Amino acid sequence: MITITFDEALIESQMQRLAKVPYAVQRALYPTISEVLRIARSDLASQLVSDIPLPPRLIEKSIRLSQAVASGQSVAGSLTVATKLIPLINYEVDPQVVTARKGMRSKSWPGFSYSLRSGERREREQLPGQFRAGLPFIAQVRNSSGRRRNGAVYDAQGGAGHLGVYYRTAFGQLKEAYGPAVQYHATTPQVEQMLMSGAEENFSRILPRIVDTALAAHGE
Repeated sequence: MITITFDEALIESQMQRLAKVPYAVQRALYPTISEVLRIARSDLASQLVSDIPLPPRLIEKSIRLSQAVASGQSVAGSLTVATKLIPLINYEVDPQVVTARKGMRSKSWPGFSYSLRSGERREREQLPGQFRAGLPFIAQVRNSSGRRRNGAVYDAQGGAGHLGVYYRTAFGQLKEAYGPAVQYHATTPQVEQMLMSGAEENFSRILPRIVDTALAAHGE
């Protein structure tokens, strides 16, 4: 979850303008926070789509916006980014074909590259190796649920099965390799700075406008 704070001095000065208006917090801070968070969600989605080589729809669905809630003299809302670990095959693995070959030693199987951030490429040798006994490879497995860990690793007939990046553990188990969840990319200092500066700028612009509207509606 990403926490965004706002200028308390600005809030106090604007609330003083609404001293004679009933339910000032609900009339001013509630819609302001709601609008600021909606803009922040849109900005964050655009930034992550630009940064991460994943389907935009997957990224957009990972960003959850809570409803702003007024409690006493404060209003709270949150922006949450959350997904499970994502199969590495989705991170622009190239080539998207089976590299496991019958009749060939596994260390001689063709390699592949992948991308965790837009504009960069990594080779399979750069995958963390502490949990694998050999180099990872691309295979098509009929059951990717993990229950059949020693299933076929070669091209399934008729194109059936789940295409993914796999590796063997030291115990010979077949496991799929995963890339980071979307929230991993959302917690970089650059993204947090972008969100904070954007939210502060929008808050300082939106709050006075909404206060003016509330005063006008109250006949002030």
